[in-house]
Amino acid sequence: MILKKVLIPIILFLQFTSLRAQKYELQSISFEGNNEFSKSRLKDVIVSKESPMWFWKFLNSFSGLGAAPITFDSSKIPFDLAALKEYYRNNGYFESYFDYRYELDTSSLDAELIYVIGEGERSKFRSTFLFGLDQVPVLTYNSIWQNYLSASN
Repeated sequence: MILKKVLIPIILFLQFTSLRAQKYELQSISFEGNNEFSKSRLKDVIVSKESPMWFWKFLNSFSGLGAAPITFDSSKIPFDLAALKEYYRNNGYFESYFDYRYELDTSSLDAELIYVIGEGERSKFRSTFLFGLDQVPVLTYNSIWQNYLSASN
C-alpha cells in the first residue's frame, strides 16, 4: 500500500518531466487573415522568432558562425498577441481581433505557430466638433482653431 502511494507519484512525475524535456524547434510562423500588413512586417513586431535555415544551424554546430536553433516557447504567445494588437491599434484598426494555434510534430520535434487575425475595418475620421468653447474669448477660440487645423494637416 505504501509502495503504491510512493511509486505512483514518482512515475507520474518522471513521465511529466520527460514530456517537458522535449524541445520543439520553431520551424515557421505564419499569419492568416492579414491583408493590410505583410508577413515580414508582422514578424518584426512579435517577440517569437523562427529557427534559422539548416545551413546556418550547420555552421553553428561546429563554429561560432551561423545561428542556433530556436525552440518553441508558448509563454511568448501572450506577448506576441499584445504586440500585434498594439501595432494594429496604432495603425487605426481598433476593432481587430487575434487568436493563435500551434501544431507540434512529435516525430521530427518541429513546431509551427499560426496567428489568426481579424483586421476589421480601418477607422477614419470624417469630421470633428469642438464643444464647450462658447465662453472662451474670440482670440483664444481662433488660436485653438488655428492650432487644430495646422495639426490635422
